[in-house]
Amino acid sequence: MHNNIKIHPMYMCKHFQKLFLDRLISPIRDKFNKKTCVFVAYLFKLISIFVIFTFVLLSNNSLSMTIIYILCFIVYSLISLFESSVNSKLEDLTNINCISLLLILSINFKIDPSNEIVSNKANLKSEFSFIRNNKSIFYLIVVFCVFNFFASHILILTSSLIKVLLSTFPYWVGYLGTFTFFSSNFIALLLSFKPKLNKLYRSMLINMFFIGLGISFLGIFTNNYIIFSELFIISIEFSVINILSMSILQRQIPNDLRGRFFSILTTISFIVMPISYLTNSLLTQYFSIQRILIFNGIGSITLLFMVLIIPPIIDYFKSSNKKSISEYDGFYIKKLETYAEAEEITKCAYRTYGNSYIHDYIYDANALMKMNLEKKLISYISMNYDNEVLGHVSLEYGSNPYVLELSHAFVDPSVRGMGHLNYLTEFAINEGKKLGAIGLYVLTVTSHTYSQRCASKYGFKDCALLLSRITPLKFNNICGKIQDRESLILKYRPMKRQRKKIAYIPAHHEKIVNQLYNNLGIKIKFKSTKDQNKLDSSKTSLTCTNADYSVGIIHINAFSIDGTTKLIDEINKLLLKNNKTIFVYLKLCNKSTAYLIKYLESLGFIFSGIMPGDGYNDEIILQYTNDDIDFKKIASNSIIGNNLINYIKQYDYNSSERKLSI
Repeated sequence: MHNNIKIHPMYMCKHFQKLFLDRLISPIRDKFNKKTCVFVAYLFKLISIFVIFTFVLLSNNSLSMTIIYILCFIVYSLISLFESSVNSKLEDLTNINCISLLLILSINFKIDPSNEIVSNKANLKSEFSFIRNNKSIFYLIVVFCVFNFFASHILILTSSLIKVLLSTFPYWVGYLGTFTFFSSNFIALLLSFKPKLNKLYRSMLINMFFIGLGISFLGIFTNNYIIFSELFIISIEFSVINILSMSILQRQIPNDLRGRFFSILTTISFIVMPISYLTNSLLTQYFSIQRILIFNGIGSITLLFMVLIIPPIIDYFKSSNKKSISEYDGFYIKKLETYAEAEEITKCAYRTYGNSYIHDYIYDANALMKMNLEKKLISYISMNYDNEVLGHVSLEYGSNPYVLELSHAFVDPSVRGMGHLNYLTEFAINEGKKLGAIGLYVLTVTSHTYSQRCASKYGFKDCALLLSRITPLKFNNICGKIQDRESLILKYRPMKRQRKKIAYIPAHHEKIVNQLYNNLGIKIKFKSTKDQNKLDSSKTSLTCTNADYSVGIIHINAFSIDGTTKLIDEINKLLLKNNKTIFVYLKLCNKSTAYLIKYLESLGFIFSGIMPGDGYNDEIILQYTNDDIDFKKIASNSIIGNNLINYIKQYDYNSSERKLSI
């Protein structure tokens, strides 16, 4: 048993470097060329092995255990730099021209880091923020850590078992190491020829179960050939788990986070290994090795059953493994989960729009992944079984967390007209219900009615006309290039039954507002105050935003006697920044809204429409534009939409009096 106590600390030294050195050198991975990091670490290891080998030969077999522990620590120093540098660029470093790491210098792919300088504190914050926001990754790391505790010391305990039972320690350990090496490399090579790995989580859990079962059997059987066969199978299972886990992580980690993520993953996963070695070293003084093996095997299996019965964990594993709610002929629909999928979205956007899409970040996979991880955007994609994205749609959070925008909808030109956009829209609407949204809205262009018809098909109703809202668009294979700025129609779909709305607005807008709400199936009651100039707040609360595409947006939540000057100042600031259009959102239920509408209309603002919300958060929208509007180019596919256009055109809009009077 004395030798067991010595072997375990030696393995602890092997992994201590990951805990103490890994965080110190982690910024190197993302700040320097990955190829340089690989060779520095690999060269250091070779030199260390040569120096230590020479030192051992000269020592004449008189090394103390302390020196052996120190040498073991040195030889594995910086190895994590090698491992995570390769892991973070695995997809770039492995190709048909790269048959081993010895040929890594022949790689032509550019893998230099970005020039952006970020502090180590910010790097660490981004790592933990990513793990915290991605629950499936978080639970996967937890499972890895616990599983490592039960399974990481298998080679040590088995070596001790062979020595105790068979008294052939040197030979069998050599055979064991050799066959473990060849079996793991063989299965890695075999799986590398598979074009894709499906059902990753399920496959990984099954392999982990058989490892736990195999560890238990090691403590039951005493025949050396049975033990050898079991170890051979366990080594294969370990190899499969490593490949599957790498496949999962490579698919889900953004490119600019991979180096740092694999660093923190290494630190977290290996932090339990020294604890495991020390614990099992102490247990060997009180229990037989067979019993310890059985205990660890049962612990591994128990872990998997916990994964299957704890609802939060299994829910995330199911959602990560589930490709779609429906399979279709030749494609499936799923939520965006991996960086590789984000890259496919950028390619699909380019095939659809060229480089003219209004949101530049749609061409940046890192930006897309970041927005999804931060829950600013939730992307859904249709994919064929070659893992090519054929279409995309998203749910986007705005000022009201319970009203989501259905946005960024496009399909590849090769499948246009084949139903992809319809399936994607249905999928996103169902997901919106699951998220608890009380309503969804979509902004549709008015230069043609294609997107309007698609939205109307799913119950979206016209609520507002936003004049000169975005820059000119080019729609491949739909119409030519639009020379004017694009006006949009806001369409809304209630997801839940809503209570009767209360509105304080001037009488001349009551008819059109009533039509818009009736079209939505929502009742509204108009109220008036005896004093039309009454203000219902002691303090003004407004937010002013410079939105994209030369647009200013003002949200007025409360208005007091001092608010007029503040409002004029904000409008002037927006005008000085050359905004083409300014939109003002006013709470319908505020008594001051009736006064504000009259005041803003006296300045030159006109009616735009309504923005439904939850409870008392419904808003009326006013707009001002200094752009020339040709209403002949504004098209609507609905009766209420055309009524709204005519109302704005004939009642409110007077091109000869467009200048703001402020």
